[in-house]
Amino acid sequence: MSHNAPPDTINAIQTLVITFPNNPSIDVISSVRSSIGVSNREQAVGGEDSPTINELKSLIPSARNSQERIVTREDLLARVYSLPSNFGRVFRAAARSNPNNPIVTQLHVICRDQDSKLVHASDTLKENLRKYLTPYRMITDAIEILDVPIVNLEFNFDVVSDPSLNSQIIIQNILRNLIFQFETKNFSIDQPIVISDIQNLIFRTQGVISVNNLQFKNLSGNINSLEYSNYFHDIKSNTRKGILYPPIGGMFEFKYPEINIIGRTSL
Repeated sequence: MSHNAPPDTINAIQTLVITFPNNPSIDVISSVRSSIGVSNREQAVGGEDSPTINELKSLIPSARNSQERIVTREDLLARVYSLPSNFGRVFRAAARSNPNNPIVTQLHVICRDQDSKLVHASDTLKENLRKYLTPYRMITDAIEILDVPIVNLEFNFDVVSDPSLNSQIIIQNILRNLIFQFETKNFSIDQPIVISDIQNLIFRTQGVISVNNLQFKNLSGNINSLEYSNYFHDIKSNTRKGILYPPIGGMFEFKYPEINIIGRTSL
């Protein structure tokens, strides 16, 4: 992900090839060459670390069954993740049928920046992906490439701790486990959060007697000088039978886990 350079950080010219018509003087040539500068106005998007062994293994079955064409959703996703790295890389992708047009497949894609935070794919990456997928799709099919709604979350919890143990250490252990659980790499598009799983994770921590309260909160816009996604997600109306669902084609993210996961304890 080091390729996802921030704005105004790509400013070195390694090779410069210029053709000068009309044979200008050496002074003019030198002046023109020395006046040229470069800079990336926008953050680079679409760079990813090399896939791990487990990630490669998970792609093998769908790649072998694709038969060099896109027939199923699994074929489509296999092609998305096999996009040559010089055209960019997609972090997560998901495919579904367009409810208004059965021959159109909606392809949601999302990338990460240099800090592993979720960012929307650039127009250039989407265009590269479109051109790469076109030769493989069925002639009657169409693919619509869409952004993923990013839902930034805050999580609060209260526990009753064993009075014979250090409550601060208990909270630190819970926070460490939750930060690992809520890492962005552990989420996928359309993946819900099963609240009882989180409750059990907290309860299994040594020193926790009971879990009193769990609360998820949506964070959007600028909060305390921190930038979050502008997407608003109603937590209450999207929690059903103990499961918190993202929007269609959306993905959850704890953008600043050290700040967005908050715990309290009582004896």
